[in-house]
Formats: sequence, structure tokens, C-alpha cells
Amino acid sequence: MKDLSQLVQSVYSRANCLHPQAFFVRLDSRCNQKCGFCNILGPDVDFRMETGYVTAMLRQIARSRRDATVNFTGGEPTLRKDLVKLIRYAKGIGIARVVLQTNAIRFADGAFLDELMAAGLDDALVSLHSHDAEVSDRLTGAPGTWEKTIEGISNALDRGLEVTTNIVLTTENVHALQDTVAFTLERFPGLHGIILSPLQPHGDLLNHLELLPKYSDLVVPVREASEQIRRSEVGLYLSYCENPLCWLLETFNQEGSTELRNYISRRLSQNSCGDCHLSTMMDKDKVKPSPCDDCNLNAVCFGVWRKYYELHGDAELKPVPIPAGTRPLKTRFSIAPSIDSGGA
Repeated sequence: MKDLSQLVQSVYSRANCLHPQAFFVRLDSRCNQKCGFCNILGPDVDFRMETGYVTAMLRQIARSRRDATVNFTGGEPTLRKDLVKLIRYAKGIGIARVVLQTNAIRFADGAFLDELMAAGLDDALVSLHSHDAEVSDRLTGAPGTWEKTIEGISNALDRGLEVTTNIVLTTENVHALQDTVAFTLERFPGLHGIILSPLQPHGDLLNHLELLPKYSDLVVPVREASEQIRRSEVGLYLSYCENPLCWLLETFNQEGSTELRNYISRRLSQNSCGDCHLSTMMDKDKVKPSPCDDCNLNAVCFGVWRKYYELHGDAELKPVPIPAGTRPLKTRFSIAPSIDSGGA
């Protein structure tokens, strides 16, 4: 299959997600940044899990899977006073891998980071959205925190913690994506990977939709940044299920053949994607506009975000023609509703 390796190495690295089938434990809503593009938090969002509730969840997770990965997220999980205790508890009851989704600001405190690692922290997914401190601080709404994040990542790598950075793609930073990737690769030798994350229109982003780029504006920057990352020894991660598949095919110069459709179907079946923490949200907040009806990849594509469609219509969707004689798949991997878009 022509150039399939490009799609596999990016979209399907580690079975299409960085931590496939991980259990995401969203500890509370507090955060030391205020990102206008946050897809979780907003002005009226306020929640907190009590320590006992979290430990009960961890016991359930440990019983359900021997090889479980737990991803502590928030808000900003490092603001929890009980975080060291929770990591130690998770590892003590047999959780195989504990990950923090963080901005790494508190990693600038080496003593605190040492405590986390001594408790058993395995991995960190760190938000780093620009090589430019001014742009980063503007995006995160927290002046001065870019420098602490940079120091925090360096501290983590110096101590041997596995680190993957996450660049959320907005209208403010996508034009300089290659510069951000080049900076990240040069500044942080030993980095495990880089995630490129198109925005999800949820949370506070709904109040800042000017930050939401069109998919067509992402094609070239993401393609070029992906090539940069692939030329290094760093992993490239780009979520499959959060994006319309025709956009990914265009970005990676792939043909939407029936062979590719069947390959994706096998991968999705093997990965038990229905167990993913995103699956419910996918079906609730995504749609399949009219162009999807006659696409060869419809059954293995999760569609487009409803809010994105409301803003930009379906003109960017490029359905793959169905070859004559192609048999439909027995399983459809999304129940996103089909809508009559009338060429919106």
C-alpha cells in the first residue's frame, strides 16, 4: 500500500493513541493557567474528587485490568496536595503505569518532582504550545509560566522521566508550528514524543472560537511538522478519532482505498476503541454531513465536530469514492448521526 507507513507511524503509533485504553482520572478543575482553548474547563466548571473516591476508583481499575494505565488529569493535577499519595497508592495496588497530564510548571520545583518520581510516576504528557514565550503566555493566560514549563520539562528529562509534549493547534500558533517543533526537538534531547492536537470545540473554547483554525489551514503546517518529527527519533502522535479521516488522508498524502479502510477496521477492532474515554463524547458531539454518505471510509471515520460544522460547513470534507463492487463493512465504528447538510 503506497506510503501506508506514514499514516501508521503517526496516526496509529501505539495503537492510535499515546496510551490506548488508559483510564483517565480527572481529579479536579483547579488550574494555574487559563487557556482560552481549554476543551474541559470553563467559567462555570468546578469539580473535585475526594481522596477516598479516587482511591476507590483506582481499586476498581486495578481489578479490571492487570496492565492498566492511569492518566491523572484535571485541571492541573499537580495542584493536588494528595497527588504523591495517589501515585504511590496506584502503584502499590498494581497499576502498571501512572501518567500525569500537566503543564509541568510545578516540575520546576526539583524536590516536588523527586517526590512524584519516588512515588512511582512513570510518564508525563506536558502542554507546550509555542517556542515563543509571549505567544505561549498569551495562549495560556498566565504570564511568566512558559519559562517554568521549560524548566520543568528539563528537570523531568534530567531525572529520567518519560516526557511527551503536546502542542494544541490554534490560530495563534499554527503558523509557527515548524519553529515550535524545531525548538522542542533541539531543547529537549531524550524527549519521548510530540503530540499534535487539533482543537476540540468544547469547554472554554466555545467562548473563544476565534482560536479554532479550519482543517484546511492545518494541512500544510501539520504535514511539514510531522516530517520534522519523523526525521528525528522522537515519536509522532496525532489522534485518529478526533479528526475527520479525509483531512488526515490529505495531510499525509494517502489514498482512501478499500485496502486502507479494511486495515483501519482491523486496527479499531483490535484496539477495543469503544472502551476509550472519548467514545461517548465522539458519538454525542459529532455529525456526518451529506458528503460522508458516499465516502468509502464512512464506516471507519468518526465524523466532524458538530460545532465545527456549524461554523464552517462541509466544504472541506472530501469523500473518497466507493469503488465498484466494494462490500460494506459489517461493523460501523461511530454512531455519529448523519445530517442533510445541503452542501453547507
